[in-house]
Amino acid sequence: MKIAIVGVGHVGAALAYSLLNLETASELMLVGRNQGRLQGETLDLRHASSFFDDPPLITYGRVEDCRNADIIVLTLAVPQIQLDRNAMAADNAALFRQVVPLLAEQNPAAVLIVATNPVEALTQYTIELSGFPPSRVMGAGTIIDSCRFRLSLSEHLSVHPDDVRAYVLGEHGDSQFLWQSGASVGGVTLDPADIPQSMIEAARSSGTDVFRLKGHTCYAISEALQLIIRSIAGDRLQTMPVSTQVNLGDEFPPLCLALPCIVGRTGVTRRLQPKFSEQEYQQWLTCGQSVARTLEAIRETSPEPVEN
Repeated sequence: MKIAIVGVGHVGAALAYSLLNLETASELMLVGRNQGRLQGETLDLRHASSFFDDPPLITYGRVEDCRNADIIVLTLAVPQIQLDRNAMAADNAALFRQVVPLLAEQNPAAVLIVATNPVEALTQYTIELSGFPPSRVMGAGTIIDSCRFRLSLSEHLSVHPDDVRAYVLGEHGDSQFLWQSGASVGGVTLDPADIPQSMIEAARSSGTDVFRLKGHTCYAISEALQLIIRSIAGDRLQTMPVSTQVNLGDEFPPLCLALPCIVGRTGVTRRLQPKFSEQEYQQWLTCGQSVARTLEAIRETSPEPVEN
């Protein structure tokens, strides 16, 4: 299996290292414009791979060199200088217009994974730019947010994080919300009173806190991406809240939101529709409105319309 990482900055490099022990990967390709930087990362990773039993072949090249990949991870982005993820939408969308059509043409059977922010809007934009079926394009969604919340709640309840079942859904951004009515520990549904509001807010702001302190985030997102990749590569059919195309009704354009999905070799094999409370449903629609506004802003900057 060939895996390509397009855009090897902090996130791309951290992801590449985490994939050195992926048993099903035969080739790991680093893709970008700065060939000197990519050569250096490739050499460093090759040296590190000597510590693993069966590491993949590590190569590098430009977008036009990336062909016949099974999984392509899009981590390319303009330098982030603001805390607002949506502020980068137009510039990152411009980067996607440059690379996604060619990647889709040269890798027609690939599953595309979007890590770049704003991830829900850019996942939908990638569907349109690639022409791929929505099931073969997904974003990192709210995997990180959900894991952050589970960790905090497990510490609060004195249980192992694996025993907490709780999803942060909607948008990887300010409008995200906790699916409280679906949260459980050991199969027992949690009373909302057991979930401090401060934990929900902390899950929303944690990424911003990390960015403010160190200037970027890389490790948590690389682990979230590795989770997706392993489920695809091994056809594990794991459930996770990835960004996927949803239908919110006639008043909304096609767009992507973070929703629990089953992920396997062909991409999103099934979307699971939570039973929301009335309040949660309104929060779900609020997320849709937020992503729709970002998509509208992206399309206003596009030199020509993208047909859906």
